[in-house]
Amino acid sequence: MKRLLGLIFMVWTFASLQVMAAPQTYYVVAGHTPPGGDGSVGSPFYSIQEAISNAAAVSPAGSNHTINVAAGAYHIGLEESRIPDSDGIASTYSILDIPNNANLTNLTIVGVGRDVTSVDAMQSNLDTRVICITSPGTRISGITFKGGKLYRDSGWAGWKGAGMYLGTPANNVWFDDIAVTNCVAEQTDGPYPQGIVTAVNVSGFRADHLRVTGNTVVMSDSGNRRQGVLYLDSVSSFFLSSSRIYDNTTTALGAGWMAVVEAVNSSVISFEGSSIYHHTIPVIKVEDSSVFTANFLNCTFADNDTSGSSNNVYYTGVDLFSVLTFINCIVKENLVWTRTDNLTSYLKIRDSNVGGIITAKVWTDGGGNFTNVNPQLDANYVPTLSSPGLDKGLAYDGTGYKYVDFDFVSPGTYNQGTDVIVEVTGYTPVFADFVATTDVLGNPRMVNSKIDMGAYEYQSSTPVVTIGSIPFYTNSLMYANQL
Repeated sequence: MKRLLGLIFMVWTFASLQVMAAPQTYYVVAGHTPPGGDGSVGSPFYSIQEAISNAAAVSPAGSNHTINVAAGAYHIGLEESRIPDSDGIASTYSILDIPNNANLTNLTIVGVGRDVTSVDAMQSNLDTRVICITSPGTRISGITFKGGKLYRDSGWAGWKGAGMYLGTPANNVWFDDIAVTNCVAEQTDGPYPQGIVTAVNVSGFRADHLRVTGNTVVMSDSGNRRQGVLYLDSVSSFFLSSSRIYDNTTTALGAGWMAVVEAVNSSVISFEGSSIYHHTIPVIKVEDSSVFTANFLNCTFADNDTSGSSNNVYYTGVDLFSVLTFINCIVKENLVWTRTDNLTSYLKIRDSNVGGIITAKVWTDGGGNFTNVNPQLDANYVPTLSSPGLDKGLAYDGTGYKYVDFDFVSPGTYNQGTDVIVEVTGYTPVFADFVATTDVLGNPRMVNSKIDMGAYEYQSSTPVVTIGSIPFYTNSLMYANQL
């Protein structure tokens, strides 16, 4: 009898483990159920963090868990709580934390949409961001993260990411249809906090349809400080597609360095179909990067007025970029200042519209003297087009796709991780591909086998032919009222 009971127990245990070791799908509904739900459709969790914690306790058996988040607001003190997070930084908290746990690898969190699903820290504490991610492969879509606040008047070293923080080993994290708003990163003493959306020591960070607006970034401490809206520290690959970073309040009162996109010790960033506008600090600044490439395809940079400030648009710091390339971009009403201590650095503007208030200078000797570096950068540099008059760029044909060549190394050969696919006609993309087939408004990127210029397109109202559900137009796509 004992042997029989033991055998039954072993079979039951094995069966239970088999059930547990499987990818789980959890459901979360704000205010639906007090703690005690099991995460099923009929008894959902009311806390996103509760779903994350349950997923961490179950092996996905080689697959991944999924958390479906219903429309609604998930507030600190109600659905969510202020908890110590996994960033490894002293004295910071988050209301959502996805730690480095094998069961959470490739975790997928799906909201209904950033306009109807939100997670709100409500600026209720001075040391609490909205979300911390240290788990690789995380996918999050359809959620707004708001109300994070990192504020210090004494030097807590390491505070980063008031809205979102990605830390090692959170490689290959992918955001889609995400907004970050109403967050505050303010430093009044010491080198931190840094950034609204911050990534540190990661690779393969990608964001599609990201909207970062209505945040506040303040740097009032003096000295060699760094601050930014999007802060990338030791990031080896970052790709931003069909996104907007705009109307963030940025104040640089001290002597530090500050930009909308602050890249430190990073290597490659690529923007496609994205726009940065309405700021009073540089668009992009690079520091401490001996090999750095910044690629901008079909982007709009407008009305970033830094006049009267020592921080200007496209400023680069010590060691600097190797290549800064604009392809089919609209750059207008900006003041451009390029500092370089690396004589191999250069700026390329190809098939772009450059207008309005735009000047570029070069600072080469560290003493503030503007001198001639080479024919591409000099003291009175005026950007010119490599193909004047063109308002559309060409795409190369691949097998089942069209792509834009960024590296110029081997035209006619697609290089994964640097080139951008702008049309798919049978090819099945993988994670390492950069695919962006529409602009920020959802308009097709490819028209008559050419790519459009700028993050936004203005299309005429008279289609000549419709293929599937996509109309193609007789008139050229034009830049007009880009904001």
